[in-house]
Amino acid sequence: MKNLKKLLEGRKATYVEKTPDDVYSEVARESNLSPEDIEKIGKLESQHGKFDKPIQGGSARGLFQFQPQTAEHLMPGSSESLSNINTQADLMKKYLAVTQPENVEDAYAMHNLGPTGGRKLIDAADQELIRKVLSRAAISGNKGLYGGKTVGDAKSKIKQKLEEGN
Repeated sequence: MKNLKKLLEGRKATYVEKTPDDVYSEVARESNLSPEDIEKIGKLESQHGKFDKPIQGGSARGLFQFQPQTAEHLMPGSSESLSNINTQADLMKKYLAVTQPENVEDAYAMHNLGPTGGRKLIDAADQELIRKVLSRAAISGNKGLYGGKTVGDAKSKIKQKLEEGN
């Protein structure tokens, strides 16, 4: 440590924080989604990091609003730095590598419902009743997306929300 201090003595250090756009591009390079697709998720989840603290009394944090338990499952130790933009980038890259979504709607469904719940929604027929596919907790936890009658309603709402970004 002494040698490092001596080496850096007199030097000016500059550190450039990543922007959300940097993260979207970085994540897209390692997934089958475009930077614009990744941006839609970041905007919907936290308004591009503006709201990187827990929303609505939950515990999710950061650009992509990862839950601490999801973060720990993907990258042990990462829940301690969920608000860090580099951690969020690494978590989303890992999450997309594990879930392998075909499109941004599938990516968001799995991100929002977890891989199992998201896969149930994706694989269900559009005319199937949403209450037969998702748990009561999942539906009541996000009535804006899953409060419709059918799976098709939920898929349409996800697509609409991603396009609108809110």
